[in-house]
Amino acid sequence: MIIARNLILDLILARHPRPCSVRELIVAGRVFAMTENSMRVAVARLARDQLVQSAGRGFYRMGSAAVNLAQEIGAWRQAENRMRDWGGDYWVVYTADLGRSDRTQLRIMGRALSLAGFREWRRGLYVRPDNLRDELDVLRARLCALGLPSEALCLRLDGASVATAEVQALWPLADLQRQYREQSERLRAWRLQATDGSLAAAAEASFRLGDAAIRAVVFDPLLPVSWVDAQQRQDFFAEVRAFEVHGRGIWERYFEQALPGRS
Repeated sequence: MIIARNLILDLILARHPRPCSVRELIVAGRVFAMTENSMRVAVARLARDQLVQSAGRGFYRMGSAAVNLAQEIGAWRQAENRMRDWGGDYWVVYTADLGRSDRTQLRIMGRALSLAGFREWRRGLYVRPDNLRDELDVLRARLCALGLPSEALCLRLDGASVATAEVQALWPLADLQRQYREQSERLRAWRLQATDGSLAAAAEASFRLGDAAIRAVVFDPLLPVSWVDAQQRQDFFAEVRAFEVHGRGIWERYFEQALPGRS
């Protein structure tokens, strides 16, 4: 289900670092049967939480509380460039000695670890293959910027001391492969079909499909090529990039139709 808060954040993120007008947010809301009032209330609440901020009268951009996350998500188009050949070692993050009473902090920490492809191996012990280009200190800084507490331990683990099959089982590899293939086919089929009906209907469909696909890339664990079919993953990422360009074109035409003469 698309809610006003998420729609606004997605639209402003898509424009980042350029601002987005409230008029555009309101007409975008109409696509999903959201009222002008509900969109304005959602913008006000996001501004209060510093997730968006004013960029001049009637314009908003990403706020200070969301800049790091925006940069992380915005890097999805270069996801493949984050990988390198895997030498068999692992990165681990240990959080078991941190407090567990703050649910908001736990949720933010879990999101940070998921964005970097970590999975919980033992209670409070998260692991991923050491196949990213970032060095450990850079990875740690990235995780902390996304909400990992600075007290968490980040270490490299010798692969010789790990049962590879046990760690591989933390990721549903067969499901991941199937999703690469099925999502690529779904996106390509929709993108290549003739756009019948209203621009609003096409904008809605492209947003729903594109949003789910981009999320899949953002949270892809970027596993070693010996674990997954690298070509299928590459094809999926390429199709998502093509679909995003196609979807942007549809939304631009929709905005031009709904807001003639907009600057």
